[in-house]
Amino acid sequence: MKVPRLAALAGLLALGASSVAAVTTAVTASADIPWYGPKTVVMTTCSLPANTSNTSAPPVITASGDSGGSIYGFASCRTNVPGAIYFFMTKGGHSIHQATPYRGSLEVAATDGTGAVYLVYSVRTSTDTSVYIARRSAQGAYSPSALLTHTVGRFRPSVSLAAANGKWWTVWSEAPGPNRPLFERRTLLGTRARHAITLTSPRSESWDWTPGLAVEGDLARLAWITGGDLGNRWAFTQSRPDGVWKTGVLMSPPGAILRIPPKLVMTGGHVYVAWWYGGGPVYGDDSSGALRFRKLAAPAFTPYLAVSGGVSTIAENATGDVVASPYLHIDELRSGVWSSANWPTVDSMDSVLSNGGRATFVMHKSTSPVVYLLTETS
Repeated sequence: MKVPRLAALAGLLALGASSVAAVTTAVTASADIPWYGPKTVVMTTCSLPANTSNTSAPPVITASGDSGGSIYGFASCRTNVPGAIYFFMTKGGHSIHQATPYRGSLEVAATDGTGAVYLVYSVRTSTDTSVYIARRSAQGAYSPSALLTHTVGRFRPSVSLAAANGKWWTVWSEAPGPNRPLFERRTLLGTRARHAITLTSPRSESWDWTPGLAVEGDLARLAWITGGDLGNRWAFTQSRPDGVWKTGVLMSPPGAILRIPPKLVMTGGHVYVAWWYGGGPVYGDDSSGALRFRKLAAPAFTPYLAVSGGVSTIAENATGDVVASPYLHIDELRSGVWSSANWPTVDSMDSVLSNGGRATFVMHKSTSPVVYLLTETS
């Protein structure tokens, strides 16, 4: 990335620390523009609202990639009604998009490394909420939807999904009301029916929320927020194929309740995590042998994370309903050195992927039904 390098960060925060003051703040980011492009348009047919920054029904777009550089994604273009869900793919320089048989609100998607891609979506009525998982095969066949959960009450579930070799693992938070445990269901690393991971006791207003799941080999890691009358805290777990979870506190952020999900990546035997914390993004990894964190000097927006080729990319979407001039803020860790940049854009970012150390941003236009990719070129 052709941007000025930031000095290496120091004062790493060890696992279990609970004070934001202990997190080192990076120096102010450069405003120089990195080299990206050209744009790759992957979808032009989608009922996008006329103004996605000021509507109650923004599009939901999520994507996943593979080691060959292919990108697979889904988009539900109106989320206040059970609208059509579209599939898009770019592979070998060619892109396609098509309507799927599914209707609802897209929650998350993940590829399994074989060319198949999974999606979780919800259907919400005035009285109940249903959550489904489905699959598009590498040959383009769509599976029947499988019901993950059905709950009385209208709410937006918070879902995370991982897939590998024709198997999947999903974790979600459901159910309105004072107690909200996390649930899982999976075929990856053994089959398990719907099961409560966290057993919330009958306290007043206690809940677990916004899970972030990553799986590599026979290890799964999960981060989420525990809130309500317990106060806010981050928990971190790891699991073995027997389904036993070992849980520990990751951090205990003070202040208002946080509802921004952590982003979690596992690759090369290491775990990487990013989330919003106390006015800006925090990045952590265990590449030094222990999980350590750095607070980045960046705007207070939801961070996205992608990791490949030893390069970590954290990006934030500063959209027009928050700032006067929309832009992407990008932090990148390469060879132990941080660099930062702002990329001016009037469009919105929906996902960040990475292959061979090069980041790709999945973008959509606010005023027309266009979804496109923007890839780092150098």
